[in-house]
Amino acid sequence: MPLPSDGRLVYNTGNVEYYASRQRCSISVRHTTPVVGYYVFPGQREPYCVPSHLEVHAMTETPVLEPGLTIDELPWPEIDLPPTELPYDDGDKMESPWHFGNAALLVANYVAARGGRRDDYFIGANMFVYFSLQQVRNRDYRGPDVFIVKHVDGTRPRLSWITWMEDGRYPDVIFELLSPSTEQADLNDKKQIYEQTFRTAEYFCIAPEVERLLGWRRERQGYVP
Repeated sequence: MPLPSDGRLVYNTGNVEYYASRQRCSISVRHTTPVVGYYVFPGQREPYCVPSHLEVHAMTETPVLEPGLTIDELPWPEIDLPPTELPYDDGDKMESPWHFGNAALLVANYVAARGGRRDDYFIGANMFVYFSLQQVRNRDYRGPDVFIVKHVDGTRPRLSWITWMEDGRYPDVIFELLSPSTEQADLNDKKQIYEQTFRTAEYFCIAPEVERLLGWRRERQGYVP
């Protein structure tokens, strides 16, 4: 007799085959005389074997379940929420007047290109971006020189960007203004975080006096120049 493929239990005591509907029966197993048994899952070609030293019993009555608590009645434990009062200024100023001026220029140009409206994006400059509790514990306060988050309410004032207060949103576009003291970090450590953790769609690095402009767009395999 061919094995069924509709998710039924099949077992054989030697001279009689039994079938138990998966939906209507519960199964019990106990040690007894050798028995050959199979369980065939829907769409499965080869059966799973029940060891020969087990006897399988199908009980045709549906077990009665004790009524449980509703979701409102469940005893929810107290949960420590992530911090929201976090430092937003480390006292460090931008590297040079060129860095400060160009960060402000990037912000002004982006806002002007959108008619001065900020209701569907947020743009920040020299702001901390918080993305993990480990970062907070290590006091690893960092933020891009300029970043843009699209499709959010940009009119709400923020002192820093805290991802767990922003529905898990990360920057969509990041600009770093390079300098001799930050270039290695911007092109390596920060780039890795923006690519793998933030998954930022576009990342740009601008060298002083715009002598170099580097850019990456995130594809399936990662950043592509």
